Amino acid sequence: RKDGPARKEKYLKHLRDLEIALENTWRDDRYLRAIHDDGTEIGIKDSGVWEIDALTAAWAVYAGINMDRARAVFHTALNVLERDNVILLGWPALREDTKPYLGRSSHYPEGVRENGMYCHGVQWLVRAARLLAERFDQQGEKSKAKEYREIALRLWMKISPIPHVTEGEIEIYGGQPNKQSADFLTTFDQGRMIWHGYTGAAGWMLRQAMEGVVGASLVKNDVVLPSDLAEPRGALKVKSVRRDLGDSPLKGL
Repeated sequence: RKDGPARKEKYLKHLRDLEIALENTWRDDRYLRAIHDDGTEIGIKDSGVWEIDALTAAWAVYAGINMDRARAVFHTALNVLERDNVILLGWPALREDTKPYLGRSSHYPEGVRENGMYCHGVQWLVRAARLLAERFDQQGEKSKAKEYREIALRLWMKISPIPHVTEGEIEIYGGQPNKQSADFLTTFDQGRMIWHGYTGAAGWMLRQAMEGVVGASLVKNDVVLPSDLAEPRGALKVKSVRRDLGDSPLKGL
């Protein structure tokens, strides 16, 4: 198009303006989640109102504007949101009497739906960890890349039903290993699945298994595997081994 260069410059300027605006929302160790209609800043440490959430932290990494700050808010989020067997979407929980009022999610009890582990939302952290791993890998910092690959797997496994159907958790989880839940309780019976077999969350689980954990990508309908495919993502714990020797000469030894 004849207006190609002008159009390009227009959007580059818009991009720079957005970067400046976003960086102006940095507060201490995190970015603001929002600014309410009455001017109240949402996402302020010690404010008692939705101080940190998974989406803000993950998208700071996705945007790639300031990776030092992105990494800082990512760890701020993990320190607050990640628990033994669940990951909160945000903290502290929204309430009906939260001031200012922040919408429909305020009507859920603490620990339920968006006030608990909302699987659609916390999945973004898995991909963010993978992006940090790729960044450190490009910089030649292999130990840091390994650290974030392991974080991606650790987070994914907390969202997945697989580790929650073990002998120690199944009575609390209450679901099947082959069905993804929309969300998990994070209070009372922490780890109890809700809204079982939720296809939207399952779709994100599959995508993040490939993109966030494996590091694969889909480009023009071709699967592109990462250069670090052979690198470990975490530890493997073997509980027991069974051998069927059949007609092997080792039989009877």
